[in-house]
Amino acid sequence: MKRLWKTLLWLYPKAHREEFAAEMETVFDQASEAHRLRGWLPYTRFAIREMCGVLAGAAAAWVADGRGVIAINMPDKPETTQTAIEANLRLMEHAIATHQFEKARFYSHYDLQLRERLKQHQTG
Repeated sequence: MKRLWKTLLWLYPKAHREEFAAEMETVFDQASEAHRLRGWLPYTRFAIREMCGVLAGAAAAWVADGRGVIAINMPDKPETTQTAIEANLRLMEHAIATHQFEKARFYSHYDLQLRERLKQHQTG
């Protein structure tokens, strides 16, 4: 199962593999072990979901790779910046929970930008 899963990781763009493969493998190993302990049926469902997830994730990574960088407008008021931080954190948590590491990394970088903006509001 793991050998097939690791082989399917080669469907991702090279830059994506270099940045996220180690994280993806760690999460996969942990989830795989947890499902294996539950029995063959939960493990089989997990295996099918993971294989489909790798295929869908690779396709999404190629699409995102072709789109380039997305421009985002920064909030112009402290209240809207704080609201944006809270919403962004929920998006980041969801991305991590669903193993969408590229999105999680994007939200993490955006969080840093939002927090810097909030500091600027408070000092300026």
